[in-house]
Amino acid sequence: MVERSSYDESRMLGTIAALSRQAKTAFAAASAEHLWPVVVRYAAAASLSGQTVDTLRDGLDQTWRVAHGESEDVSRVASFAEASVPEEDEALGPVSGYAQNAIAAIAYAARTWTTDSAQEAVWSARQVYEAADLAAHYAGDGRIHPDDSDVVHAALSLLHADLEAASAGRLVELERQARAGALEFAQLLK
Repeated sequence: MVERSSYDESRMLGTIAALSRQAKTAFAAASAEHLWPVVVRYAAAASLSGQTVDTLRDGLDQTWRVAHGESEDVSRVASFAEASVPEEDEALGPVSGYAQNAIAAIAYAARTWTTDSAQEAVWSARQVYEAADLAAHYAGDGRIHPDDSDVVHAALSLLHADLEAASAGRLVELERQARAGALEFAQLLK
């Protein structure tokens, strides 16, 4: 299992590799769900089309559905998300970086299903950690190490809870907790 106080991809990979394809995908989708509100925030700041936002949301929803055993073709979800990852825009501050992480997480979640790869799920989780790390850097004054920040601790706690739920096969609960806590987590990404 992954510790709440540290980010260790190799330990996470070992835990996720033992999961079913559905559980891996749900874990990866939860990571994307935690970051969803920053896609909406980015869309408003960058004038991203409503159609693009709707297609990304639908893609994440499709990924959840396959994780719950429904038959969906999510192969196009990853391609669309990859093509939608924004370039860094310094004028938007960190929001473009958060959007990069959020949209990449959607692509990784869909690819987790299509490849049954634990590594893709880990890369989805990495997006949550990297967004938190970016927020810590923007909020920090140079005296605090990013790993000691509240936002990084929140990200680690989310990932730990997600992995626990996925490992226990509580996939409906995992989706519910990811959706319920997404706005709260995204508010930490200032």
